[in-house]
Amino acid sequence: MGRWLKSLSDAWESDGSQTLQVRLYRLYCATTCIICLCVCVPMNALQNLPVWVNLGVGTLGLLGGFCYWASRRERHYYLLFFLSFIVLMDLVWFWNAGTYGSIGYFFFPAMIYPLAVCHGRLRWPLTVLLALNVVGLMLVEYRYPSLLVLYKNPSDRLVDLVLGV
Repeated sequence: MGRWLKSLSDAWESDGSQTLQVRLYRLYCATTCIICLCVCVPMNALQNLPVWVNLGVGTLGLLGGFCYWASRRERHYYLLFFLSFIVLMDLVWFWNAGTYGSIGYFFFPAMIYPLAVCHGRLRWPLTVLLALNVVGLMLVEYRYPSLLVLYKNPSDRLVDLVLGV
């Protein structure tokens, strides 16, 4: 275990030679992995959420870990990470109560991602795509409220909202 922690700390220290784009990408990937697998999945287990919520969030955490690992080997999957993030959050949206739950909070760092990590012609189209995606989710939720899986009790919603913040 000590050797694993040493290699992880060495990886963080050696990031200084990378471009800011790569460093931000790695930060997004590592943060996604840690928050999804070490915070969200365990806290979601305390609630009466559908299993699909943890499956989607866990998959996102594993994807973040994989992308971080690949980036340490100089393979950067900028677009794959972003688009997979969006697809997984879209799938979880309705199972996690949509705008009534914390899932909307996860789109805030995603909105900054294309601006911080992407360069050139991808930056603004991806930002607009994400904004349209979130608005689309809200419109579908408004039009078809029966698609939402609401919380079984108020304490589950409270735990979810605190977790999101």
